[in-house]
Amino acid sequence: MSRKKTEIDKNILETLKYQIKIKSGLECNTFNQISWLQQDIKKSVNENLSLQTLNRLFFLIKTSFNPSLNTLNVLSQYLRYSSFAEFSHLNSNRNNDKKHSSFELRFILALFSNINPNAESDLILQKVIKNTFKISKQDEKTFDGLYPSMAATPFGRKFFFEQYINMDGLDKEYGDGLKYYMLYADTKEQMLFATNLLCYRYFLTSDISSFSNYFKLINNYRVNDVMTFSPLLKGQYHATMIFAQYFGLRLDAGEINLNNVQTQSSFYERYFLAEALVLTNEFEHAWSLLNSGSTPSYSLYPSDDEELATQHDILWLISGFYSKRINFYRAMQIYSQVKDKPMKFLSEKLYTLFLLFLKRDLLYKTINLNEINSQILHLINETKFIHFHSYAKRTHEKYEKSLMDINGN
Repeated sequence: MSRKKTEIDKNILETLKYQIKIKSGLECNTFNQISWLQQDIKKSVNENLSLQTLNRLFFLIKTSFNPSLNTLNVLSQYLRYSSFAEFSHLNSNRNNDKKHSSFELRFILALFSNINPNAESDLILQKVIKNTFKISKQDEKTFDGLYPSMAATPFGRKFFFEQYINMDGLDKEYGDGLKYYMLYADTKEQMLFATNLLCYRYFLTSDISSFSNYFKLINNYRVNDVMTFSPLLKGQYHATMIFAQYFGLRLDAGEINLNNVQTQSSFYERYFLAEALVLTNEFEHAWSLLNSGSTPSYSLYPSDDEELATQHDILWLISGFYSKRINFYRAMQIYSQVKDKPMKFLSEKLYTLFLLFLKRDLLYKTINLNEINSQILHLINETKFIHFHSYAKRTHEKYEKSLMDINGN
């Protein structure tokens, strides 16, 4: 009986092969490299794929047949997906036509390959990464291969991905880069970090289907395990749970107990959770959380991070104003103090959107409303954070109720 040809989307198959090359660090264009790939697959997932199968996959042996479903499942597991079906779903409708690194990008990879991520000179290394981000933002096409290159090194994963989180690039190059980061993630913490941010991406872009698929991975984590992770990871995990509740998804761990977070969490946990509460219009909860320190104030932030302090202040002001804990005139006073302060350069667009909504509702008598709405729309179109359309509606409802209270109606 003749063998039936497996039906596979050509683009998905090419994406699979490209990610295998990134994961293995091999071009897969010689019989010797295919042999190394075979050994790496065996080591990673304890599955044997024949050299003939792999040679056919990368066209070292000519064939008219596609790989079998079993082969595709093994290759997907090698890339840390549960099956080829999951790989196909999570990689469809995305710009996966990435170019291989140019000489300049290979140079960057070589430059960082032997750098110890635990070195003492963190400040110097962070400055290098910050400058790299700035250059890449100016010419994104030239830096097509930057994210795969950075994901391949411990230094790149720690500093480029984990310490400089590009919130404004979540639905662009940084969000796509997280998939390369996941290829090299070798701990539960690293996988949770990337998956949390992908959930954040699909929340902000209102892609409920993609959010649900990545949320399933997070929902498999045991809460007791997550509580042993870093404050940043715990905060991001709690934020994902808030987004899931907003979408009406079932939480295996049950609803978040905000009282526990208030009394036990660090600043960073409260910050990420408060941001999620503000984004989901839970202003009263966000206000309570941001004032859960020993001294209620909008200055509960690490004193050495002025930019993070500004963003904390913005969240504090939004939650206080829309929950009616800060009156209209006090809110205007605080807004004038924070609007020109420095913000994280990788989340300026996100927090500028927050400020524009405040400006619209606080300075409605003195501003050109059409101009403000145009600025908001421009940033939403640029970031693809269409969630802010519904956010705008909900905040304006809160604002109109506040006006009614001021006027005694």
